[in-house]
Amino acid sequence: AILSLSLLVCVEGESKPRSSKAVWNIGLCSASFDYFPAVETWLSEVAGPQFDPPINFTATKMNPFNPLIVNGLGTGLFDMVFCFATIAACAEAEHLASPLVVLNNKRAGIMADEMGAVLVVRNDSGINSLSDLKGRIVQAPSVFGSVFQAVWLEMREQGLSLMNDPAMIQFTGHPKLEPVVMEVVARRIDAGIVRTTTLEHMQLHKESHPGFDISDLKVLNLVTQGMRGAEIEPLSSTYFYPEWSLVALPSVDSDVRRAVVSALQSIKETDYPAVHGNFSGFAPPLSFAQFRDMQLRLGILKQLNGPRMECIKDKNEYEAISCPEGYFKKTAEEEANSCQQLGLDCPADMARCICSPCVKVSELEMFAMSNMSSGACTRMRNCDVIRQREVATFVVLAQNQRRNTSWTWAVIDTHLQERQSTAFLGGSMTQNESNPDMHYFNLSVNYRGTHIISVFADGIEVPFSPVLLQVVAAECSEPNTVPNLVGLCEGAENTVWIGGHYVPLSTVLVGVFIPLLALVCLGVYLLFRHKMHKADSQWMIKEDELSYGTSPEILGQGTFGLVVKASYRGTNVAVKRILPSLDRAHNYSKFRMAIRMSEAAFMSPQTTMDNRFDRSGTAEQFPGIEGSHQPMHDYSARGGGGG
Repeated sequence: AILSLSLLVCVEGESKPRSSKAVWNIGLCSASFDYFPAVETWLSEVAGPQFDPPINFTATKMNPFNPLIVNGLGTGLFDMVFCFATIAACAEAEHLASPLVVLNNKRAGIMADEMGAVLVVRNDSGINSLSDLKGRIVQAPSVFGSVFQAVWLEMREQGLSLMNDPAMIQFTGHPKLEPVVMEVVARRIDAGIVRTTTLEHMQLHKESHPGFDISDLKVLNLVTQGMRGAEIEPLSSTYFYPEWSLVALPSVDSDVRRAVVSALQSIKETDYPAVHGNFSGFAPPLSFAQFRDMQLRLGILKQLNGPRMECIKDKNEYEAISCPEGYFKKTAEEEANSCQQLGLDCPADMARCICSPCVKVSELEMFAMSNMSSGACTRMRNCDVIRQREVATFVVLAQNQRRNTSWTWAVIDTHLQERQSTAFLGGSMTQNESNPDMHYFNLSVNYRGTHIISVFADGIEVPFSPVLLQVVAAECSEPNTVPNLVGLCEGAENTVWIGGHYVPLSTVLVGVFIPLLALVCLGVYLLFRHKMHKADSQWMIKEDELSYGTSPEILGQGTFGLVVKASYRGTNVAVKRILPSLDRAHNYSKFRMAIRMSEAAFMSPQTTMDNRFDRSGTAEQFPGIEGSHQPMHDYSARGGGGG
């Protein structure tokens, strides 16, 4: 018996399957209740040991309105996703993920694997039907939430528009629903969109929601179709669709799928995952066919080439906005400013607000994309204002027209005064892929002025045609530039091209004049200095330029000095040397030394003053020189001054 048991253990150990991955990743949408213990802890503890070696499961919580929750299946980030119907259906459509199990929820004593949407208002709001929501303020978690989409379809079925009828739709951007109900209670909004059992659960826990009483509220469009398997009928405004579901990619091992399904369906109401998540267990999966059909009709899910589909899950809700028949969507810029134009402020804590994003059209109209708020273009009226060379887009909406109609357009450029000719622009329109009734064309005009746009259907001009197009001057970003005749930027008047830019002529003149003026002033100054220097040189004799020769010649002497012959700049001059003062002792000593050097020559009998005068000239040539002469040493001895 012991041997048989050992063999059985060995056989059982050998029979454990192997997994292609050691860790399987699950994308988990965050919610008011904690599903983490079920999809990570429980699966790792129960399903993991069924493999050799054991495997693990990791769950990553994410905001369900984050596109990454679905995109992660395509990038390899996740192998499975556990979320509500919108995300599960998108995963199934885009990545061929298949549902493994559906949550059997338990809220306020109601246990069911289906859910619906609830449109709740106050009893005293005056709102009694879906049509009364026109001009009201509605709040919901997100345009990508299943509850919002369910109400959206319900209103469309009744010929109403959830997107366009209310004055404002506020999106909280998170899955918590109780705050939406409390906003209705506080009268800050007119209506709120939540999931089924939210009101019943809040009533059961009133102490957690001060001021809440379900008797103060009512549900619009109350349906009584019955919820599958529910003992108590929950309040609902829409049909029912599958609860939260776990979906897996085709790449998940079949053994892993079976182990996951078995582990989750083994959870009892008293097990810790069910207690934490407030559910009773998991049931076999339900079909998303009806929900996927709803997404296709709303434009949330789009059919691509072949069998492939794609969900709109951009964070920018503008991409998800779809307008009812007879309406078209405003441009993204116009839609973003719609609330402000209507005088409605989007609360700071809201992720997004939408205010009347659709515009009603007649059977045949044309709109300028940049000016759609002004309505349709009318015959011989200004339709749009653009700048030179700016590309303008015009949309022609032709409802109830033949689908094979040939739509063309033409522009007559009538700026003849400057062109001296007429230019013809035109061509065929492009049909919108998603809306066959919509055609558009782009045009750009170079010349300023009023131009005529004509629209033709199979060569016949349509009733609203022609319309006018006003073209104004182009904008030039470069400083000191202006648009020319054809809208190209060139230098403005009185500018010059310097260093790759146009510079005002005044700036250039100032830049040239100031240095030139400085040069002129410097030249005048230098000329003045030169003239002064030249004038000074004529009157101010520099002693070091006086040359007395090797044998100074004394022309005469007087009481206060001595007259000596010298050469100054090539000219013979008479220099009178006065005896030096005390503060000029140095100069005097130099002069005295020079006199002594010539004393011998002076005392020679051949070198008398008379003889010198005879050789050099008469005394009359040197006025002021006295006729009596004395030896130089006698003069020096008397201490005569020098000059």
